[in-house]
Amino acid sequence: MGSKASSVCLHVLLLLLLSSSALSVHWPVKYLPGYSGDLPFNFETGYISVDDIEFFYYFVESEGNPAADPVLLYLNGGPGCSGLNGFFYQIGPLKFNISDYTGGLPTLMYEPETWTKWIDEHPNFSTNPVYIGSDSYAGMNLPILAQDIINSNEAGVEPIIYLKGMVLSCPHTNTDIETNSKVVFAHRMALISDAMYLSAKTSCNGDYVDTTTAACTESLSAITQCIAEISITSTLDPDCTFLSPKEDEEKASRRSLRESPIKSPLSLPSSITKKQDFYCHNFPYLLSDVWGNYEGVQEALHVRPETVKMFFRCNVSLSYTVDIDDAVAYHKNLTNTGLQLLVFSGDHDMVIPHNSIKYWITTLDLTLDTDWRPWFVDGQVAGYTRRYTNDGYRLTYATIKARKQSSLASSDFYVTSKFLIFIDLVK
Repeated sequence: MGSKASSVCLHVLLLLLLSSSALSVHWPVKYLPGYSGDLPFNFETGYISVDDIEFFYYFVESEGNPAADPVLLYLNGGPGCSGLNGFFYQIGPLKFNISDYTGGLPTLMYEPETWTKWIDEHPNFSTNPVYIGSDSYAGMNLPILAQDIINSNEAGVEPIIYLKGMVLSCPHTNTDIETNSKVVFAHRMALISDAMYLSAKTSCNGDYVDTTTAACTESLSAITQCIAEISITSTLDPDCTFLSPKEDEEKASRRSLRESPIKSPLSLPSSITKKQDFYCHNFPYLLSDVWGNYEGVQEALHVRPETVKMFFRCNVSLSYTVDIDDAVAYHKNLTNTGLQLLVFSGDHDMVIPHNSIKYWITTLDLTLDTDWRPWFVDGQVAGYTRRYTNDGYRLTYATIKARKQSSLASSDFYVTSKFLIFIDLVK
């Protein structure tokens, strides 16, 4: 499904979730395999229909004041990643216990410091303020969805969605800008030599998207080979295993700097519990593949029997059509809407480099409100931030400083706890 079509479907989904006439089935979830006792929060799963498409959703009610707290619709990156990816690793409120794992059914732990709010289908929540959030690839959908919501509100489509803002994590926004920025990023991070960078810059004339000369192609090939064994999601981390149905050879052969390579997938669960994998930053990700295929898990989540033969956190074998690779124009239109945006990225993320995000933000012609400064957690610099405004519209950009993994703790929850504090600071 392309970005434009999927954004329209997501808008209709949000309308149905907030409507009393939603065509859906849903169930409360009181317990989950791997968690001891009843869940300490209100949790619901269900199916909701939008035309001939049916969505499976997770809903966690706010643990604060549900009658007044904002609604957050959170969209996963990928493409092809399960909603459990966001549920366990990004917005909570559960996480895997990785410290004591020795095999078998992974155990779950309650994560009280979560920035999960809630999304519900009941009309008594229809007047709550709404925020939409996304990660990585879904960053392309979010501004399109926001524009569609605003247009529908202006056209009088019911129910009115009181959209207040967006949270974009390492958002995929413009393919060409991101591709060109990767070469610059690799040079700044000392992943390629000065000579390699100058060769590419000269032979490609600074354009690494449309390679028109043999010299440019050769320079980019050398760079691709040089960074092939780097963990592109965080260049300080070890390069670790990735589980997914195997990608077809033709699709895999087309990957390049423009489409960042994904390492050879493993068959589940053959190598998942090898000693060396426990020390990789993505070890918690592997546990979701084990957990999702464990007997009783899909039943507890009310997944229809036989609809998911083998669960993978991310399925790179899915077939889809990309119909948009630039969302900057949508962001430009939104600068006149009064929305509040939080855009952030890891300073060692090479999938969506921070320099690419900073570049497209400058094209929005916003007024600088607060210049580049550090932000802190527990007295330590956690990253750097800058704020822009435009007649009620506000965009806060921030980096998250990479840290050395001193234990098996998930970096995603470390980031989440930091940003709970940070969001309070930029309100």
